[in-house]
Amino acid sequence: MSTSLHRFIGAQFGGNYEAQNKSVDILTTKTLVIPHNFNRLGANFANYGSNDVYVWPGELPAGAKGFLVAANGGILTLNARDDLVLVGYDWYATTLTTPASLLVVEIIEYNQGVA
Repeated sequence: MSTSLHRFIGAQFGGNYEAQNKSVDILTTKTLVIPHNFNRLGANFANYGSNDVYVWPGELPAGAKGFLVAANGGILTLNARDDLVLVGYDWYATTLTTPASLLVVEIIEYNQGVA
């Protein structure tokens, strides 16, 4: 059964998709948050912890560099329409102080019945 939300998101990205979510513990060394996937149409990084997190596509620079996902509710959103190929890259994260965690939601394109 298709819901209004499913139809809306499908229309935005022009096809079928699945949403995947996970929680990732972030370390003071680089942590792979999502591996490269060029079927990824969008991703959200939400910081529900009490420490800032920095994310970056590819190899993450040391220290407090990268895109800040602020503590206690900061969010970074990527989508293929605005961010082009960046959304498909490996994304790493780091923090200056642990513990830190991100909720990661990915929108992945799929084609049912296509080999």
